[in-house]
Amino acid sequence: MRAAASLAFLAFLAAPALAAPRYEVADAGGFAQPYMSVEHPMMASLADDYGWKTYSSTFTFSLVAGKGGISRDSTLELTLFSIEGQPWSYTCRNRPREWATRVALFLNHDVHVFITCYISPSRFAELVHAEEAAWVGQPTLEFEAVLSDGKARAGSNKGLYLQIPESQIASSRLGRHNAASLSDPEAVIFASFPASPAKPARGGS
Repeated sequence: MRAAASLAFLAFLAAPALAAPRYEVADAGGFAQPYMSVEHPMMASLADDYGWKTYSSTFTFSLVAGKGGISRDSTLELTLFSIEGQPWSYTCRNRPREWATRVALFLNHDVHVFITCYISPSRFAELVHAEEAAWVGQPTLEFEAVLSDGKARAGSNKGLYLQIPESQIASSRLGRHNAASLSDPEAVIFASFPASPAKPARGGS
């Protein structure tokens, strides 16, 4: 069954122009505990520092036939809920310099869609009450969707991190949260609530 699905997927990517099904992946949860080692003892995470309690996200997309990517109207919506105050929401859009995509077919025949969204520094500065947008560096959101047997669900690779230039680390209150990727101890890792049933694709148009 999965072998047939993977062959169909490869045929779809090679096709010149086909109506693509629309997927919607909803995810919600809390934040994983910071990584701890001798070199990186337990410390308050970015989420702890600013009282973030939970998050929710919705990734809406279609695969693009013949290109191995996703449609231009794809969006990734993120909302952070804090212990106090109003929720903060941001919508990532598939635009040049704001978004990067990688689509991969794994050996188990699942299709993984990896998204990197470059959040507006000025918008993120409002969230963390930074006086200057430069203090937050480049806030980066990553998200993974998995297509399996015609249904889409959230993958495990998801979270956000701040890429702060060395010139700003010393002056920024956020300097200790500088990270280069989700694998860094200072990154905020999203931990989903218990999984809900995956949603099938809607018909293409």
